[in-house]
Amino acid sequence: MKKVLIVSNKNIYLEDIAFFYDIEKVEDSKKAIEIVDEKFDLAILEEDEYLDEFLDVINENLKIQIKFIIISKDIDKETMRKYFKKNASDVIEEELDSIKLLEKLEELETVIFSKADQRKIEFQNKELEMELTEYQISYETTKLLRLDLEFKEVIKKIIKLIEGLTGGAAILKLYGNLSKTHYYNEESNLWKIELIRDFLRKNGYKSLRSALRDAEPYKIFEFQNKACCVLPMVIHNQLEGHLVLINNKKIQLESIELGIFNTILSQAGIVIENAELMEHTKAINFQMAKSLVKAIEAKDIYTKGHSERVASLSTLIAKKMDFDLSKVKQITMAAMLHDVGKIGLSENILNKKSDLTFEEYNEIKKHSQNGYEIVYQIENMREIAEIIKSHHERWDGTGYPDKLYREEIRLESRIIAIADAFDAMTSDRPYRSGMEVNKALRIIEENKHTQFDAEIVNIFLGINKNKIIDIIEKIK
Repeated sequence: MKKVLIVSNKNIYLEDIAFFYDIEKVEDSKKAIEIVDEKFDLAILEEDEYLDEFLDVINENLKIQIKFIIISKDIDKETMRKYFKKNASDVIEEELDSIKLLEKLEELETVIFSKADQRKIEFQNKELEMELTEYQISYETTKLLRLDLEFKEVIKKIIKLIEGLTGGAAILKLYGNLSKTHYYNEESNLWKIELIRDFLRKNGYKSLRSALRDAEPYKIFEFQNKACCVLPMVIHNQLEGHLVLINNKKIQLESIELGIFNTILSQAGIVIENAELMEHTKAINFQMAKSLVKAIEAKDIYTKGHSERVASLSTLIAKKMDFDLSKVKQITMAAMLHDVGKIGLSENILNKKSDLTFEEYNEIKKHSQNGYEIVYQIENMREIAEIIKSHHERWDGTGYPDKLYREEIRLESRIIAIADAFDAMTSDRPYRSGMEVNKALRIIEENKHTQFDAEIVNIFLGINKNKIIDIIEKIK
């Protein structure tokens, strides 16, 4: 006959059960500790103040082999995690009379090993899945920190990650200086906008922020046959935004561990703060770049507007090549600064109306290396410095300063080289007038495979000529 330990302060009729089991009942876990070294096979334990101590005793003593069920007043995820870690076979909430107690003992002795263990395994699998999800979130958001992305691209990637995890849709409302708007996944933004408008109109709100402020966090509510839930984004103890989750079915949203979004929003907050800082830094750098360009133009009056035109032409090419926004902006910045190295050159050389001597030409050629050294001093612009350095390299390997050959030259530099050469030909110089646009385009085409990358030349020539002329005429 199996020996059973029952820990309960309730009166339970045990005579019927005694026909099947050898029962020992005590009122609390403290008394159970005194007798647990006896060979009990099964146990049913009501939660009390000494239960943790009792569980520690039976888990630390390898000679004690006992299967047990915990009866808890409140079952939640933390309670289950706690007792399963202490090797409980099951955790239940119901109070037991003699009939239910007999049923549970029979289950514990026979079926419960598969049922309870299956429940335990399912819980532990879910825990593991959550840990893996948190790891994935941490990995993906950390990866975003390493990427040089525009602020809006960061937001879109975060929303895409969230929507991938929930199988639904997400709206992220931020309250930072650069983020006074809503952000949606582009693929499905229109219906989200309509949903917001309808919600605000129906509930009498004038702004989404006030509606989200009044919403009960983590509570699922229905609107237009969709299940919705509002989650706060708290960064450094400050409310910095709200995440709205939307799913077509309430049961799907209920099955999601909403608590995990604290991890998502915490990680996302770091990424967003970083993106905002980078955006602000880039804005400062761009203004600084324009100031440097103005300083160059003050020395070389004949190249006024040249850097801005090269930047605009390079941007046209980059967009035609379908670069993402961050890469387009990087190319624009590098093109704007491509001649910054001329700031250290003599005005006599820059504004000379006759042909340059061999020595003067070599002095001019130093400007790409000089530009690299100036811009490289700015930590987050070192890649732009590399682009600047190579904008006078040639496809055939005869350029300067490093005589790079073909794909050894950065793609961004190959783009700027074409824009720079084209604007140089079509601009007035001290010693000649600017060339007609069609002739300059023809010379660019004639020099593909030698001076220029042929693929980029073909892309440049495929741009609407009116757009090119518009840049030349408007930027003086």
